[in-house]
Amino acid sequence: MKAKQCPIEQVVKQEALAELSALEVAEIIELYFGDESGFCNVPVVARAWQFRDEEIRITPERSQRLNVFGFLSRANKARTWTSEKAITAQFVVDAIQEWV
Repeated sequence: MKAKQCPIEQVVKQEALAELSALEVAEIIELYFGDESGFCNVPVVARAWQFRDEEIRITPERSQRLNVFGFLSRANKARTWTSEKAITAQFVVDAIQEWV
């Protein structure tokens, strides 16, 4: 993945992150990192441990997916939102506006 990144853009982003980190250390800002993920009750690949010569069948079932978007600081402060729908750009904008 890094091989596909523009080296100049990567340096610019690293410098910007370093500046933000310095502001956080100086206690001028609180720096949060955002991410999203999804969870469901059924594993993507049905697998299990079994004894030799023992057959185990795991029947995959449909499950409701819960998507989570959130921010986490280095001080372990977190703010999260959940949705059963996809996390879209508009969802992120609405979450940020609700938070600030």
